[in-house]
Amino acid sequence: MNVARFHVRLFGCYCLLAFSLTATGAEQPMLVARVDLTPVVGTASPYSGVQFLTDELLLVSEGRTSPAYAIYDIAKSRIVGTGSTCAFTGSDLWGTPGGRVLAACPEGLVLYDREFHELARIKVPYSQYTVRETLKFSPTHELVAVDPLPRQGLGRVFVTDTLTQTTTFPSAGGYISGIFSSGYVASEHNTATRKNELRFHQYSGEKSTLISTKPCGPAWTLGISETEIVAPTCGKTPGAIIGILTGKVRLKLPQTNSVWTAHTSLSGYRFALSFDGDSRSRKLNQALNPLSYLAALATYAPDRANLFTLRVYDSQSGEVLAEFHWKMGDQDPMRRIDNSGVALSPHGKYVAFVRGTAVEVYRVPDSMTH
Repeated sequence: MNVARFHVRLFGCYCLLAFSLTATGAEQPMLVARVDLTPVVGTASPYSGVQFLTDELLLVSEGRTSPAYAIYDIAKSRIVGTGSTCAFTGSDLWGTPGGRVLAACPEGLVLYDREFHELARIKVPYSQYTVRETLKFSPTHELVAVDPLPRQGLGRVFVTDTLTQTTTFPSAGGYISGIFSSGYVASEHNTATRKNELRFHQYSGEKSTLISTKPCGPAWTLGISETEIVAPTCGKTPGAIIGILTGKVRLKLPQTNSVWTAHTSLSGYRFALSFDGDSRSRKLNQALNPLSYLAALATYAPDRANLFTLRVYDSQSGEVLAEFHWKMGDQDPMRRIDNSGVALSPHGKYVAFVRGTAVEVYRVPDSMTH
C-alpha cells in the first residue's frame, strides 16, 4: 500500500462557512487537517468510521468494501500506521482509553494494538445486524457490556483495554439503555403507575435511582460521563444534564429536542451531541409526495432526516463551544443511527468527522463568547 498517496491538506486558520455561531465575534473552530480517505481506505460510505486513540492519533476506516484502516497523527500531519482487522464494517471499531483498537468481528470482540496485532478476544454470540444491540459501551469506553438485552441470563461487563470481565448484572428486566462504570440505566415498566420509567441500578444491587418518569424520544440515555446523562427535551420539559446517582438535574440544556447521539471525551471536560433535521426542500417534497414518504418509512432502513448538526459543549457550564451543520448525502455515515463518523478526542481538544470523501479535524475553542 502506497501511503505516500494519502493526501492531507492543512489549513492553519481556515474555517468553513457552514459554521453556525451563536455570538458576534465568537472564536471559531480551526480546521487543522482535511484527510482524503480514498487513496488508502477507499471511498467513504455509510459505514465509514473515525475513532481517536489518543488526543493526537486518529483511526480512520472506510466501511464494508475495504479491510484497510489508517492511523493519522494530527501533530505530524501524516499517516503513521496502516492495517486491517476482522471487524464487520468500519463502524464496528472503537478506540479504548489505553489507545488500543477494539473490533466487533464475526466470532466476537477482538482487541488489537496500534500495529493491529491481536492482544485478546472473547466469544460473543451476535450477527452482523445485532452488533449495536448486543454491545453497550460506557460513555468513556472504559467498559463494554455484552448481551445487555431483556432476556434470560446475565449481562457481562468487560474492561475494553484488556477484555477482562469485571462483573455481571441481570438482563432479564427492562431494556438496558446505558452502561456506566458503577451500574446501568434501564427502561422499566412500573406496575403501580402503569408507566415506563428510567432507573439507574448499581451493579452491586445496593441502590436504585429514579431518573425520569418516562423515556422520551429515540435517544433515552445519552451518557456524557460515567456519572451524568443528557435527557433530551421532551414536550414542555426542557433538556437537562442529570446525575445518575441522584436523579437530580444539574444543568438545563435547551434546544435538544432532535438530539440523536452523544459523543464524549474521556476527560469528561467536553461532550458533543448530534442532531437530525429536515431541509425546506425535503419538507416540501414530503408534503407534495406523502405516499412515497410513507413507503420509505415502511422499509427496513429508516428514512432519516437530511440535515446534520453537531454541537460541542463544555460539560460544566453547558456552553456550546462549536457548531457544525450541513446537508447530508445518501452515503453520509451520519445517516446511520450510531453516527460512527464523529469522534471527540480524549481531552476534547479536537473533533473529527467524515464529510463527503474526507475526514475533517477541528480544534475546539475554549469558548464561543469571546
